[in-house]
Amino acid sequence: LFDRSLYGGYTDYLARRLHSFSLARQDTSGDTARLLALQNADGGWGVAPGYQSSALDTALALLALQGQSSDNANARATGLAYLLAQQNADGGWGNLAGGVSRTSVSATVLQVLVAQQASSAVRERVVAFLAGRQNADGGFGDSPSTVHDTAQVVLALVAQNALMAIRPDAAFSWVASAQQSDGSWDGSVFSTALALRLLQS
Repeated sequence: LFDRSLYGGYTDYLARRLHSFSLARQDTSGDTARLLALQNADGGWGVAPGYQSSALDTALALLALQGQSSDNANARATGLAYLLAQQNADGGWGNLAGGVSRTSVSATVLQVLVAQQASSAVRERVVAFLAGRQNADGGFGDSPSTVHDTAQVVLALVAQNALMAIRPDAAFSWVASAQQSDGSWDGSVFSTALALRLLQS
């Protein structure tokens, strides 16, 4: 188990903080160095030091590093190579290498592929996988639909200019209908922020 007081050692935490600080135009050199130090020999990132690489943590790290110095180009290239090697036959990615493909993980990886201009053939396979994850209610998820997965998929497809691969109106309507009486989505700040970002896109 992790010492949860040491959030600075988590790839997820560092990646999201680095991205936020970049948007706020704050100094990110320290977080960038710490995130790079977490990269594994296979090119990927795990949840924390000493943990095997995963597609999600690798994608989050690469998204955070995307806007940083070109000195990180080699780390980004090896990270992308790791992701491409882990793609499942169905076009998606699982939580761990060889695991069952997951909607949210695959949508996050698609954002990386778009940002790093990976081959169109690879991206089209992910789009096809994600399109197949749209549920009858219009939302997305590994059953049932969730606000998080629906927003992640639609935003990734917008970035890929592939929104017409799905039923976009149904997805937007499902997210709008999921708003709770207190104005939030799922009672979560994160889900609410994702939903608002989607509905305002």
